[in-house]
Amino acid sequence: MAVERYADDLIALGIPPERVVHLLLRGCHNLAMPGLVVGLLIRHLEAAGDLLDCWLASPDVWALEFVRAPAEGQFHVRGAEPDDVVGAERRRWTPHQAATELIRRAMAAGDQQRLDTLAEVADRLVANAQAEPEPRDNFDDQLLLVQGWASVLRPENYPAQPALDGSVVRRYGPPAPVAEALVSSAAQFAAGSEALRLEHTYTDYDGHPNGWPADTLLADLARARQFAADDLSLFYGPLHPHDAPAAVAAAAVTSHARGLLVVPDDDLRWAADALLAAPATPPASAVVGEVPVYPMAALRSATRAVPSLLLALFDHLGTDPGRIEETLTVLATRSEAVRTTLVTGCAPMWQAPCDEAHDGLPCRRHKALWAATQAGISDCRLGPWNVETQRRQPLLLPPPYTATLPTVPPADMLVSRLAMPIACTAAARGIACLASQSAALLPVLMDAHRTATDHWMTQGYCGYHDAERELVARALITLAAQGSPEHLTAHLTTFAANANALQQLLRDLTILFTYDAQLRTLLPAVWPMALKTLLDALDAGAGLHGNGHWPDYAIAALLPAPQVRTADPSPDDSLNRARRDWLRPHALDELADRWIVLARGEPKAADAIAQFARTTSYTWQCTTGLTWLERIIEGRYDAFANHCWYVTYWLTELRETATLETSALSQWRRVVDGLAAAGDRRAVDLQRIDE
Repeated sequence: MAVERYADDLIALGIPPERVVHLLLRGCHNLAMPGLVVGLLIRHLEAAGDLLDCWLASPDVWALEFVRAPAEGQFHVRGAEPDDVVGAERRRWTPHQAATELIRRAMAAGDQQRLDTLAEVADRLVANAQAEPEPRDNFDDQLLLVQGWASVLRPENYPAQPALDGSVVRRYGPPAPVAEALVSSAAQFAAGSEALRLEHTYTDYDGHPNGWPADTLLADLARARQFAADDLSLFYGPLHPHDAPAAVAAAAVTSHARGLLVVPDDDLRWAADALLAAPATPPASAVVGEVPVYPMAALRSATRAVPSLLLALFDHLGTDPGRIEETLTVLATRSEAVRTTLVTGCAPMWQAPCDEAHDGLPCRRHKALWAATQAGISDCRLGPWNVETQRRQPLLLPPPYTATLPTVPPADMLVSRLAMPIACTAAARGIACLASQSAALLPVLMDAHRTATDHWMTQGYCGYHDAERELVARALITLAAQGSPEHLTAHLTTFAANANALQQLLRDLTILFTYDAQLRTLLPAVWPMALKTLLDALDAGAGLHGNGHWPDYAIAALLPAPQVRTADPSPDDSLNRARRDWLRPHALDELADRWIVLARGEPKAADAIAQFARTTSYTWQCTTGLTWLERIIEGRYDAFANHCWYVTYWLTELRETATLETSALSQWRRVVDGLAAAGDRRAVDLQRIDE
């Protein structure tokens, strides 16, 4: 942006654009500066003369600009551009629009020489495409595309046409060969656009919590079946041919399973077959070692819906149970993203009763789920360093996992691979045919997760992402609320000497409490128990202090306050919803005093109070809240000034929205004055409220 503004300023000072372009390209060995030059010339088209011609003769420039233009203005790393940028409305112009404008200007001026020059540019554009050193497989199609681009630069393709008002206008019309090709490509684009609509609509489960309209879904099922029969790889739009049909198939199966609509048996059989085939039809672009994270992939759609095929509602379809089990086992050993989605897909099955006597063995209804759960454990062990792949590859761990998993050293544990088995095993405890197996496996899984996380966190590496960590955190919360707190307390006791692991776990817990209203009702039962466990461990000598730079984060996280996910598009709404029914201060009782003693002198603890206070009544904030804050600060304002973000924000809100009584106002002023005297800039602004 700075270089571009500098170039604009040079042109505004009267320096010829040609000299500015030479200056920008001098010593250039990258693509960024040529891209900037093309954009600069298009924005200054009136002053550019013929400087854009050499760029318009390059097929690569046209191709790159067509890719860039649609995304222009969608994301600004350093904020939106100023309003006074010259030619800002042309940011999203493509070479097509720039060429059309050049033709228009030349025609309006009657400049036949310029029109002839632009026609020569068109010839050079086609010649450059024909001279490509290594023609692609679809060379003829690419050449026809370039000829279409070149036709925009030929004045004969702008015939005079009468307008409704009697005037004469000139509009671009492609030549016959290009027009014929456009008819075919337009049909491909239309089909691709429709496939994309299906893909985006039927993978948006968050946007359709109550399902999709029945008539729309049934109509789209017919379209999806047609797409599955056609060769979607010839269409423009979908990333992979199977994504759109699989998305609709998954929506049909899950909607039928939830009783939201009745899908005809013929459509259900097609949907089941499409979903079961998804793991066996990887994307054509897949390469060895590729990690599929694309959320609309066919594999992800299948993972959501295949478990529901085990419900009694689908028995009449005659789908081979062995094929379902095989598919689930494959899905359970795919990427972490797929495994996490599998937990969601399996949820309805954990509510389904066993359909036969089980004699201590998994019944037909749950056998496939248990096989998939155990398959997910099989690759949780890391092997030695592989020189060829430059990484540690997973090493197969044989069953029985109750015996083999405890033998894996923490340094060899791939922690992310434990998340799905933990979530599924915890859910399986309520299934009669799996009760004994899950009761034996769950403690082993939890111990492996606890010790491995403790190890990797001391190395500064959490080993996996938010979605997988939250699966484990949810299981810990649910188990504790159901009367099995030993798994949570064991994690907390171990992490009491590992500040990094502790702050991460506590944050994961608060994230779940923030976004899940049902889990939030468990806060009064779970958090005081967790806080007491940690305070007892710290009092017993756990070495949290002196544990790197994470102790302040961990200590602050002991006082729960709503937290938001980084990708939340409406963070304020999420916070406000959680604050309305958050943990009440009285639930902490004497634990709060013990925490304050531990947290004295920690700026982040002061911020934690400010965040927690916003979940309470104004009466509590104006009395106990301010008292807690003063106890944390202990008169050491120099350690807190300019080191707190939420404190001054809360103090501002408190003064502007509440009427403080004399004692509370004195406390408020004492804190503000202390921070201001220590140099806190925002506190100085707060002092002016009383002026």
